[in-house]
Amino acid sequence: MARWESTLVAVFLGIAAPLTLLVVFWWLTAAIAIYGVFPLPESFIIAGALTGLGAGIILDLFLLRRWVRRFYTVDGRFMALLYLVWSVMALALFMALPVGALLLGTGAGVYVGRKERHGQGDRAAVERSARTVALFTAGVIGVESLLMGILALQERFTMSWLLSAIGLAAVVGNGWMEGAFVAGSCCAIAAAQYALTRCAAIGAFRAAAFV
Repeated sequence: MARWESTLVAVFLGIAAPLTLLVVFWWLTAAIAIYGVFPLPESFIIAGALTGLGAGIILDLFLLRRWVRRFYTVDGRFMALLYLVWSVMALALFMALPVGALLLGTGAGVYVGRKERHGQGDRAAVERSARTVALFTAGVIGVESLLMGILALQERFTMSWLLSAIGLAAVVGNGWMEGAFVAGSCCAIAAAQYALTRCAAIGAFRAAAFV
């Protein structure tokens, strides 16, 4: 791995670990408090989030170099699980808009492409990997978009505002047309994600000059 690439990986992992644990601990403690699993004061939620942040920083201090060395050899199932967590975080960060998920899926493509390049994979191998990860990211964003679409159908104001904003005010109130709009949007977003992820994977693999 080139020095510039290992530096970028280190910066990414150094930020990702504390941020991920902060959000996971925050959401877990909030869920426990909201659903009454245990009677927790609001301050405990903040403490949980800070605990996650601190744990992430400590892990960075002791394991970051090892993570960088093994970045492209991590088990695919673990990366898929991590991707699901990050996709939910991206959805929340961008207020249910697919922008963050599209960027995340593109990043997944870059990761797979570089992984194949460092693993000395051939063109056929990267094509298979690119297609697999593209289908995965497209499926994830498709399901997320469908769930958000169903929620929007239940919220009349949200759906009315969205349709009016894109010049489809005449569709407002027509249940069949609104449903068709949601379904079509989900398919379009999933197709865009597939194309972005696949192109990113193949492009990253071809960047032999940057190995």
